[in-house]
Amino acid sequence: MKKWMITSVVLVGLLAGCGSKEEPNESTASSTANSTAVETASSSSVTEESTSTSVNTSGENGEFSVGDASYSIKIPAHWANYEDVASLNPDASYALEKDDLSAYYMVIAENKVDFSDFNTYVDLVTGSLEEEATNVKEEDVTVNGMKGVRKTFDLNVQGVNLSYIFDVVESETQFVQSVGWSLKSEAEVAKPEIESILNSFQQK
Repeated sequence: MKKWMITSVVLVGLLAGCGSKEEPNESTASSTANSTAVETASSSSVTEESTSTSVNTSGENGEFSVGDASYSIKIPAHWANYEDVASLNPDASYALEKDDLSAYYMVIAENKVDFSDFNTYVDLVTGSLEEEATNVKEEDVTVNGMKGVRKTFDLNVQGVNLSYIFDVVESETQFVQSVGWSLKSEAEVAKPEIESILNSFQQK
């Protein structure tokens, strides 16, 4: 069976930075500055091979910094750091991939001072859900002391059916998008793995 990889800009509008740039610090994963504009289009491409070099770190903690904040996540078995983070989303600061290229995870973090409040930020980054996504569910969550919301939904991106689990949480100085996704056919297997990553996300 061919292994497919979702590359390029995934959900440019839904999963994009929307404030002023937050410069990331040096970390164990590649990082990029956040975007300054809200886009509304979704874009993706699908290829048969990964062009990124991943580091097999399954079972270890992934650690990274964005601006003045440091975070960590627990990397599950069969997942690894994804080095070419910008190929998934140019606003992302950290990413993981599953070894069979069927599922991915990434983080976008932005400075809280650039937004009125948490609810405003959530509306900005999830406002297009009702128009674009299906099977949308939402619940309040607290992830290692950080309050937020979790949305699950399906989305067709350029003919490819994807399933997402999307957290927006509030850390001490930033609003953070912590999101995992998979091919819809892999969602049943990927869901507990993605949820374990989301639930392990914490500020150091």
